[in-house]
Amino acid sequence: MGMIKWGVCIVACAVIGAAGLWLATRNVPDSYVATRQMYIGNKQTTGDIGRFNADSLLIKSYLKAAKDSKIVDEVQGRLAKRGAHLSRQQLREMVTFEQDLNTLIVDLSVKAETAELAASLTNTYVEVFAEVAPTLMADMPQPELLSATRPSEAENVALYETKKVLVYGGTIGAAFGALFMFWRRVVRETCQQRRTRTSRVQG
Repeated sequence: MGMIKWGVCIVACAVIGAAGLWLATRNVPDSYVATRQMYIGNKQTTGDIGRFNADSLLIKSYLKAAKDSKIVDEVQGRLAKRGAHLSRQQLREMVTFEQDLNTLIVDLSVKAETAELAASLTNTYVEVFAEVAPTLMADMPQPELLSATRPSEAENVALYETKKVLVYGGTIGAAFGALFMFWRRVVRETCQQRRTRTSRVQG
């Protein structure tokens, strides 16, 4: 019976913890992340380890131009024509660049409130970067754009976060339940020992 009580208490606390944390975060708005890749490297890089390493290091400097005002302003203008009005600051905060490990592939990701905006901004930003960045950075090779992203490919980050919240809340609840049952057992055993000693003294 003792193990059953422990199990019931831990499960109940896990459910309460998950539900409580979910209720506290359920009003977080949906957000979507869309990603598009591009290759930035010289054609003669293939098979040349030294050249590959050099190009890989240069990518970091190329990406410093990714949020230059000329690029941001051009993206801002193109989006405005489609009815999406975003400030410079918003654009810079929504866009992230990351170089894939040990490759010359760069991922451009955008986080937005809708899948449509995330995909549209991702494609627009990549295209503008490919057009403008080589004019800002000397000797930068022309980026080769991979397939355009679509709204259906955007990942619902809010849904993923909800799953994490449930797991996290459940874990906290289960841990609290286990600690409570352990504390309860210690208190009970302590009380029993005191009663035993008292009865012996009285006897």
